[in-house]
Amino acid sequence: MSEVPKSFFIVLALVVFAAGLIVYFGSKQFLFRRQKRKGKEALRRGDYHAAVKAFRRAEALWDFNAIEETSAAYRRDLDQLEELITDMEAAAQAGGIALTVDEYREAIGAVRAYFQSKETGDFKATGKTYALAFMRLKRAQKMLREQLRAN
Repeated sequence: MSEVPKSFFIVLALVVFAAGLIVYFGSKQFLFRRQKRKGKEALRRGDYHAAVKAFRRAEALWDFNAIEETSAAYRRDLDQLEELITDMEAAAQAGGIALTVDEYREAIGAVRAYFQSKETGDFKATGKTYALAFMRLKRAQKMLREQLRAN
């Protein structure tokens, strides 16, 4: 019996790796939507602490959609995150949980402004601008998570 060429195994490894990435990002999106839905249901029921807990899990799962990498898709992802933060803030206020999200909203706005300026061809939309806006968003996420852990 003849041997299988080495290139076959390389291609097979790449296919398995790509399939793994698709499953990872797809399941992350699924879990994000599931936790967000649980939070909305708990908010509707008036169980504010459960809503904040579910929204916290959803926020931790949120990330840019890796499958569709366009400015419009990124803006939709930011809209989802902003909606999630709004719902989390409403649940926290109704449940008497101290939560400050102003810096988070400003960071979302900075990343959104980057994508809008990139789409219009603005020369200020550089990698450095993106890095600054994205790091600001990551800092705001970290601050929010610390606030939630403290409550």
